[in-house]
Amino acid sequence: MRGAGRSARRAGTVLALVAALAATACGTADDGNDSAEAARPIVFPSNRAAQAAACYAARLARTDATGGKPLSIDEVSEAAHYLLLGATEAGITEPNRANGLRDEGLALVDRIRASGQADSLLRQCQQAFAATRPGAFVALPADTPGARQQCYGLGFAIAQIAGNSPDVARDARLTGYLKMTAALDERVAADARASGTTAPELLLQDVKRGLARALEAGPVTTVLDACSQRYGGTDARG
Repeated sequence: MRGAGRSARRAGTVLALVAALAATACGTADDGNDSAEAARPIVFPSNRAAQAAACYAARLARTDATGGKPLSIDEVSEAAHYLLLGATEAGITEPNRANGLRDEGLALVDRIRASGQADSLLRQCQQAFAATRPGAFVALPADTPGARQQCYGLGFAIAQIAGNSPDVARDARLTGYLKMTAALDERVAADARASGTTAPELLLQDVKRGLARALEAGPVTTVLDACSQRYGGTDARG
């Protein structure tokens, strides 16, 4: 019993690769561009992965324009949402792929800021990535192993992203997300035992699938608030 729980935790901790996405708050743009290049407008890409990088950059550029204040949990989650959606293929989210998109996005931040395109690009981003739109979330699915995987994967990823960045404003909801993820750990392990999926690599794939489904459910913090209310025993906004 305890061994299976440890296996689930080991599988979950592999998602700590997502921690590199803390650059959402502290990454810096490429300073090597000359002024003409920096001012050249961005054309919204047609490729989904490139769109994700551009949307991430636009979100950062818009936040920078507010005066360099720390990112809120909503802001950091919105920026990360684009990257993680861009890193999702065939129903699985790959954090390493998101890291590459992050680097592409950071190289665009100065151009977007200089050209004043952040707001116009973000409007296109919400068209391209419907799950990021306000109001996209309807409700969590019924309480099943799949629903628990969704909340567990998304909670773990965002806790790593926000918790590892010194530039993210502390938010009481983050504590709720951490509590919810910890509470789900043993339940996810029990689900794995019941299904016969106890090998760490298989557990990891299940968590990545759950993360991918959660990302498509709606804005990240809206989904996590619902997860915390169901599985964490508290109202994450309260």
